Amino acid sequence: MKKNLPLIIIVLLLVSILAFLKYNKSKSNFENIEFLLQDIDQIGSITISDKHGNQSILSKKDKKWMVNDSFYVEHEKMLILLNTINKLQIEMPVGDSMRKMAIDDLRNLAKEVVIKDKNGDELKTYFIGSSVGAGNFMILSQGGSVSYNPYIVKLPGIKEIDLKHRFVAQPEAWYSTEVFSTSIDRIKSIVVNFHEKPHFSFRLTKDEDLIKIDPFLDSMKIDKPLNKEHVIQFLLEFETKNFESRLKNDSAIQYIRVNKPVFTIELEDVLNEKRFIKLYKIPGEFQGQDLTNGILDATGKKLPFNIEKYWAFSSYSKDYVLTQHYVFGPVLLPYSYFFEGK
Repeated sequence: MKKNLPLIIIVLLLVSILAFLKYNKSKSNFENIEFLLQDIDQIGSITISDKHGNQSILSKKDKKWMVNDSFYVEHEKMLILLNTINKLQIEMPVGDSMRKMAIDDLRNLAKEVVIKDKNGDELKTYFIGSSVGAGNFMILSQGGSVSYNPYIVKLPGIKEIDLKHRFVAQPEAWYSTEVFSTSIDRIKSIVVNFHEKPHFSFRLTKDEDLIKIDPFLDSMKIDKPLNKEHVIQFLLEFETKNFESRLKNDSAIQYIRVNKPVFTIELEDVLNEKRFIKLYKIPGEFQGQDLTNGILDATGKKLPFNIEKYWAFSSYSKDYVLTQHYVFGPVLLPYSYFFEGK
């Protein structure tokens, strides 16, 4: 036994050294790594989970971001999130006096953020806790192992911010309200169908700089030059068109399904991608509720329909929605509007 003692001591020393090096390497990895991710183009998905069971999986597919593989993500919100991930900055390590409070907060209230690349490999994982004025409690995780040290992390140039508000776990908060977002140079054709007034309906086609506008009814054909100002303003409207909110009333959705639209607006771009929205009149009274917002006609009577909003179906979001006439009214123009002298 005594003869083997030196060998045993050497083995124990080697094991101790390896364990020490492994511990310090792991600790060093956590301490040297940053919360920010410099190359956001490599991101394939971002999963945000909270302690209430909510989870948003934001994934990039064909240059578009989807939430939980169901709906498109609001473009502006996604830009803000990616910009935040790209600029996270450590303000300071959490001091000993606040350490227990920070750990308890992260354990009980934190949101988990898992960022993966396009191959599904982990790029960054961290937990975001409560705001502490200059930033939020945050702690890193790698391969399922949580770091030893929490930090206060902020966005540079912003004095006070609660980062948790930018990492939302409820999927519906990410849903896009986009209907149309097509620049003039990408528009191939637009059709506006006035279902109750077909003589107003028209089709606009654009081939480079050549624009034609034809009526649905040949008898309505106008043989006059186009008013370029009117045409350009009309086309510019399609750069940004959004709905107000999604319909959650099943009875309203059923009403849409069994009734005909009052307007249909269709757009096809130069890549042959097609979108449309169908607008439906909202009845003045529905399920015992006044939906006219209290507006009366010239004689003081209740209006048969809401004149400020429409129920609608949007092909881009594939959903039933509420829209404003203020938003879509500028493209609900009659065929004759686009010609000189009209």
